[in-house]
Amino acid sequence: MVMMSAIQIVTILVCLVFLFLLLMYLYLVLNNVKIVKQRKQFATYLETQESTGLQYVLHGAAVTTEMIPKNERSYRSVETIGSRYFCLAKDVEIHTRISEFTEQYLAARYKK
Repeated sequence: MVMMSAIQIVTILVCLVFLFLLLMYLYLVLNNVKIVKQRKQFATYLETQESTGLQYVLHGAAVTTEMIPKNERSYRSVETIGSRYFCLAKDVEIHTRISEFTEQYLAARYKK
C-alpha cells in the first residue's frame, strides 16, 4: 500500500477545489449568456407586439392572433404591455378593454 504524504493530499485537495471553482465559473458565465439572450429575445418580441397592443387598447382594434399568448414569452409580453397601459391610462374605456382581454385570454392560465 502506497502512503501519500500530507503535501500530496493537500495538493490533490487544492486541485479539486480549483476544478470545482472553475466549473462553477463556467456555469455562471454560460448561464449569464443564456439570460442575456433570453432578455434580448423578450425585448424584441415585446417591441413587435407593443404596436398591436397599443392599437387594441387605445383605439379598440380587433384582437389579432399574434396578440393571443401561446407560450411563456408571449404571456410575459402581454402581461408587461397590459400592466404598462393599465398603470399609465386614466381612461375607464382603456381599463375595460385591458380587463376584458385579461379575462378572456389570461385568466385560464392563473386558474390552473
